[in-house]
Amino acid sequence: MTPSQDFGWTRFYVEFANRLLDHKDDRTRLVAKVRDVCNNLGFDYLDSSGPAVGTTGLQDICPFTTMGTFSRGVTTANRKTIAAQIGQFLGVIEPVPDSFDGIPTLNNQTSVVFWDLNGIDPLWQIFGDAVRLADIEDEGTRHSFVDSYDKASQVKGVGINLTMGLFWIRPQRFVSLDSNSRKYIVSSLEVKLPDQVRPTGHEYLELGDVLKKRFTDEAFPVHSFQELSLAAYEQPSPGNRAEQQSPTAQGETEESGPETTEGTGTPIEPYTLDDILDEGCFLEKTKLETILSRLKTKQNLILQGPPGTGKTWLAKRLAYALIGEKDEKRISRLQFHPTLSYEDFIRGYRPDGEGKLVLVDGQFLEVIKVAESDETNVYVMVIEDINRGNPAQIFGEMLTLLEADKRNPDEGLRLAHSEIGGEEIYIPPNVYV
Repeated sequence: MTPSQDFGWTRFYVEFANRLLDHKDDRTRLVAKVRDVCNNLGFDYLDSSGPAVGTTGLQDICPFTTMGTFSRGVTTANRKTIAAQIGQFLGVIEPVPDSFDGIPTLNNQTSVVFWDLNGIDPLWQIFGDAVRLADIEDEGTRHSFVDSYDKASQVKGVGINLTMGLFWIRPQRFVSLDSNSRKYIVSSLEVKLPDQVRPTGHEYLELGDVLKKRFTDEAFPVHSFQELSLAAYEQPSPGNRAEQQSPTAQGETEESGPETTEGTGTPIEPYTLDDILDEGCFLEKTKLETILSRLKTKQNLILQGPPGTGKTWLAKRLAYALIGEKDEKRISRLQFHPTLSYEDFIRGYRPDGEGKLVLVDGQFLEVIKVAESDETNVYVMVIEDINRGNPAQIFGEMLTLLEADKRNPDEGLRLAHSEIGGEEIYIPPNVYV
């Protein structure tokens, strides 16, 4: 283990969580401080992300979004600045860590953990119950944790970020189930995960118990949740550039030069609005900023104009800017035309080699399923010539689910062509159209 991987960040994160818990019942000053710190660095996402934001900006905040301000895809220098300033406000004595190795980070486009003001109190509840369980574990604290976990996991927009947040506040007790960690647990540690992507509180604790028991085996590849998280980000993953980055490298996408993937030497190409302008866009930067801001907020955007004015060219580059890098694997393109149908785009029956009809997912449903299994990354569907098709017919139920406030499991709908069991489908918040 190198000196930068001694997980000294654990002490700061634990004390930060302790001091943050003191503000559970009086968050007015906390909201103001967090907004000021982020806005002063040019990060205005707290005032522009999600339906929980009012006309005057952020109204309230959950503990995981607070800690996410320095646990997201920004440079290490900015992470240290944010952590130091908010930590000083809270009264944190432990020095800000020099390294953030082994810490899973929120995606820049989905860094607000809650999407509903009614979901903030349940998140504070699980935050407190998790601290109590980690410090004193008995039947009572375990039962309280399971109950509050199950309630918090139903909050709009939370998703698997809940387990990342629990790892931040007590990394010696809770496992993060971000996409990298899930794959590492299954493929490298050969430990079975719960059948559903979002486990119940009971399943989540059971998984942690299994892993902690395996940590005591000297032959086991890792011996703590911190080691597990770091190893998950360092594991080679051919074909998926985003998942080859260490947490530190992943966070170096704003204000830094080209990075390389861990162990491969493959260059990562950060992409911003300035790159769109450098490539010849005729729009003013302020106009591009407005367009990208609306895309982040509404999660859907239509570019309208005469043929040959560069709509397709701009749409693809806006997708790069939204993702933060040139990653073709997270962009899916499709052209609408008069004969395109729901069966082509969403799901329909197709003949197989035996002369039978089988259900086959269309391109949009494939994007949805990939994004749902990889909640830490943004995926973009670029539709060309949408006016040439019949959106109501092609999208079907999905036309309603496209709305930003419908992007959660509670709003899921059963498709016209459903698999056995009649699963309900929803569009994850990390899918943009």
